[in-house]
Amino acid sequence: MDGISSLLRSKGLRVTRIRRKLLEYLYKKKTPDHFESISQAFEKESDPATIYRNLQCFQRLGIVEAHSFGDKKTWYSLVDYNKSHKHFVICKTCKKVFELGACRWDFLNKYIEEKYKFKNVTHQLEFFGICANCQLTRNLSRA
Repeated sequence: MDGISSLLRSKGLRVTRIRRKLLEYLYKKKTPDHFESISQAFEKESDPATIYRNLQCFQRLGIVEAHSFGDKKTWYSLVDYNKSHKHFVICKTCKKVFELGACRWDFLNKYIEEKYKFKNVTHQLEFFGICANCQLTRNLSRA
């Protein structure tokens, strides 16, 4: 991701080593990661408060999205400016997050705006289940 410096500058932010590395980490991750995991990945380079402040700043500026998957944790992912927002399926056993791809439900936003006269309608939609790997592990442990 070679445009990190220009992205940070375009948002009025100073380019720092930790900001670059944090955005590179999220870019390589491809799916959301929770704060504790992100903070742990940077424990030798930065303190959790700095990581948290940068994630909050990135969120405010529309660089990252925060997600809540019902586990009382905040999950972060890089905003993909080329696509609409994404939805995810989360394994209830191992907590791995799988991306479902671009949203196919944006038509509902328009419907709600027109039918109910709402403005700026957004939505969040996540699915939960047990992934194939955990199903296999569960079946093996029963045998």
